[in-house]
Amino acid sequence: MLTINKINSTYRNSAYPLNAIKNNIQPSFGISASSLALNNPSLKKSALKVLAKLSNFSGEKANIIINSAGKFFIAPAMIMFNPFLKESKEDKGYSASKQVVAAGFNLVSQLGVLVITEKWLNKLAKANKLGPAFNLNTAKKEAAQLAQKRLKVLNDGIGLAAALALIPVVVKITNWAYPQIMEKIYPSNKRDND
Repeated sequence: MLTINKINSTYRNSAYPLNAIKNNIQPSFGISASSLALNNPSLKKSALKVLAKLSNFSGEKANIIINSAGKFFIAPAMIMFNPFLKESKEDKGYSASKQVVAAGFNLVSQLGVLVITEKWLNKLAKANKLGPAFNLNTAKKEAAQLAQKRLKVLNDGIGLAAALALIPVVVKITNWAYPQIMEKIYPSNKRDND
């Protein structure tokens, strides 16, 4: 591998040498915060609490919730307010509501399986049945923290696999339940008369 350790040359008759050292350059992202605000201990403590809570809300649980929220709110809005769709308001509502039903089934089934799987894996880890890499009962604090991180990665991986495995089941349930739910909301004789 070729590495360049030092560039030590300048252009002749140039005011911009190649090896000029720029001091005190920090990246700026358009936000300026005073040093007083950055050194405020109560602000740091509250910001760290918020970041800690956000870091716990990650992984497959967050993915399922965000995906379901998008299907619940964004997809129906796009269908209802699509200027290029030349359908009646009732037909748009009928089509948009399928996204809401699908989001509900996805959220309940996938999140339910994920929570049950996570509890089961935590129980196995506490009983030291997953092997030494996942032993949560160790006396060393660092080893327990590392085991907890490994367990979180395992939970996310199994959660993703379970979510993917549930997709055909959820689609089948949605396709079975959706016409029955919509028949109560939009009776077929009312839709046919429009």
